[in-house]
Amino acid sequence: GPFLEDGGTIAELNNALGQGGGTICALLATDGIPVAVVDCRPANDECASAIPVAVTLVQDCNNGLVQGDNTYATQGTMDAPGCGNGTSTYADVWYSVNTGDNTAISILFDPGTATSWGISVISACDATVELACAMQPAAPIDLSTTPDTDLLVRIFSDLNTGQGGAFSFCV
Repeated sequence: GPFLEDGGTIAELNNALGQGGGTICALLATDGIPVAVVDCRPANDECASAIPVAVTLVQDCNNGLVQGDNTYATQGTMDAPGCGNGTSTYADVWYSVNTGDNTAISILFDPGTATSWGISVISACDATVELACAMQPAAPIDLSTTPDTDLLVRIFSDLNTGQGGAFSFCV
């Protein structure tokens, strides 16, 4: 029978389905069960809520891949990325990284199911200049850095030409 009628909870159903940011956005009403709408934006939907990631040696990236999903992300309060179309709307998620002892970093990205994607790097949420920005780069993004510097990585999809999805990356 239906999951909820068999005693399952909404949280258990969310975990079983594992969509988007880990929750489903609505349950369809069936035979008197009310519709439940849930905010499905990922926790790192806003720059100020960036999820920290560690710098990994390039040769260790397969063991240090960060899994992400911008399916239900919004553009929030940030302007469009500099390398994107200024009139488009973007589904973006944010990650923070400290460069540690490194004087350069590389961002390797597998778009997975995300389309019309891009990556931007800034130094702070209120920064007016992007340190790097690329739409669907064919190669990793290489960036010279100052040791022990905090950076913000924005991974986005242009919703006018594509869609968000599950992806993975390594810094």
